[in-house]
Amino acid sequence: MWKTISFLVCVSILYSSTLPQIQGWTGETKLMRRPVSARRRRACVPPGHNHHHRDAYSLCLTNAADEYNADASASKRRRVRGPIRRAASPIAAQAQERVVSARARHEQATQDPTLLTTYRFDERADLHPGTKRAVTEVMGFQQMTEIQYKTFNAALEGKSVLGRARTGTGKTLAFLLPAIERLMFMDVSVYRADRNVGILIVAPTRELAMQIGSEASRLLTFESKWSVLTLYGGTKIQRDVALLNRQIPTILVATPGRLLDHLEDTRLRGRKFSDVVGETPIVVLDETDRLLEGFAKDTRRILSFLPRPEKRQTLLFSATVPTRLKRILDEILPADYVEVDCVGNNDSSKQTNKRVTQSYTLLPAMDSYVSYLVSITKQAMEEEKDYKIVVFFPAARLVRFFTRFFNVGLGIPVLEMHSRMSQSARTRINSSFRNAKRGVLFTSDVSARGVDFPDVTLVVQYGAPSNKELYIHRLGRTGRAGREGKGLLVLLPFEKKALKEIDLQRLICVNIEDHKDLMDKVDFAQNLVRSGHPLLTPNAEAAYLAFVAYYMTSKGMGSRDDVVDAAKVFAQIIGLPKLPDLWGKLQ
Repeated sequence: MWKTISFLVCVSILYSSTLPQIQGWTGETKLMRRPVSARRRRACVPPGHNHHHRDAYSLCLTNAADEYNADASASKRRRVRGPIRRAASPIAAQAQERVVSARARHEQATQDPTLLTTYRFDERADLHPGTKRAVTEVMGFQQMTEIQYKTFNAALEGKSVLGRARTGTGKTLAFLLPAIERLMFMDVSVYRADRNVGILIVAPTRELAMQIGSEASRLLTFESKWSVLTLYGGTKIQRDVALLNRQIPTILVATPGRLLDHLEDTRLRGRKFSDVVGETPIVVLDETDRLLEGFAKDTRRILSFLPRPEKRQTLLFSATVPTRLKRILDEILPADYVEVDCVGNNDSSKQTNKRVTQSYTLLPAMDSYVSYLVSITKQAMEEEKDYKIVVFFPAARLVRFFTRFFNVGLGIPVLEMHSRMSQSARTRINSSFRNAKRGVLFTSDVSARGVDFPDVTLVVQYGAPSNKELYIHRLGRTGRAGREGKGLLVLLPFEKKALKEIDLQRLICVNIEDHKDLMDKVDFAQNLVRSGHPLLTPNAEAAYLAFVAYYMTSKGMGSRDDVVDAAKVFAQIIGLPKLPDLWGKLQ
């Protein structure tokens, strides 16, 4: 035992006295970034723990150190032998790609003489240098559009603005740019960063809210101290609270339902969230008419938590602002608000893009519903090499069924977007279609407003929209930023008389020819439904019920008897062998 203890003591003394010598012998102290490894030391321990092998042990440690230093020196020489090549950052590459895409779209926009003004962003002395760089370098924009130019000065001065311009003309930048510029120079008594929200933006859909949040972040590229947060339903509310507790955002973008949930229930650092937002100096309602009609109760409740109209700046933007909203607008705007109309009052020809060819077709009978849908889609795919087609249906379950009918039954790849999808799925599909060079998207009206899908070649409205404003917003998914596009309205046999608001005289009437080579595939898909296919049959039943529910509850869409007869044929041509049970309740 005493021999073992004596050996360990000697090894410790030997190691401590030998290491400086080793460093001195090698002359490479700076390369000894770590001591000799335990593995190499164990290899040097003399057999039988004989502490008399001091010379051999010292020599082994020396060789180990020399070997390590030699390896390090060789590695160092190898590293400097050739040029250093760093892999390109994926984030930087994506950013550059967005800039190139934006500049290409700007060049395309110059083809529309009604879209851009002669006023350039880089020539404006009232833009902060960082913002100017973000607009021109990051976003790739050079000239202001009409709505951007005409609303900028009034908004920058702090006046409330009601802005109206057709779809795809840059309304998002029209309210973001002056709001951010004004906030930069706002007195601390009005806005305190990290204590209150500076700009609150309310949008009717999750997709639009996320899009606005993305644009705001790009504008703040060179303002590292400012932040953007987007809140929307379909996600855990605890996630929102954690993010809000971490930092009060400079710009908060939210959908009405989720924002109201926080205003009523959330507390942050001992404060009510309603108090945090209650001092917000700038409030934006994007797609104002949708918020004041479809979300009227929630929007009014949200505004009740905010400063009074005369104490805040309110920016309202939309492509359509019906006169029936005049009374509500007077309630939420101060008396001295500025109205900028780049459209014209009730002239629908000015509300839609002149570079979009508009046409319509009338189904000869309900039994043409499926064959027309297939033929229209397939023909559009063949006419354009880089086709991007958006087809609107009146109900989410119709979207879901026909997406599966095309994908499973016909073998035609189609994406879907509707309110019954999870938020993660909607986000994924939104991104996929935005970035795709070609594709087909079946969607409900969650995609009708504000969402910017680049380079859409055709918009199909399969069934009459409920009003003129919805027709305009759906059509606005094509012909954006100066591009040309096409729009096709497909009317069911009983729907034509319901379209009093849309002037069909302005639209080109077209005939649709069946793709006979696809009819065998259509029959095959219908037979799958009849045979009880586990995916197609349940969705066909749900689509039928959605068809009945929509047209039974929509005003002016035809008589009850018309809808009943059409629904029976619809069930047959999608392949249902019998009507679902609900039919008896509708007799």
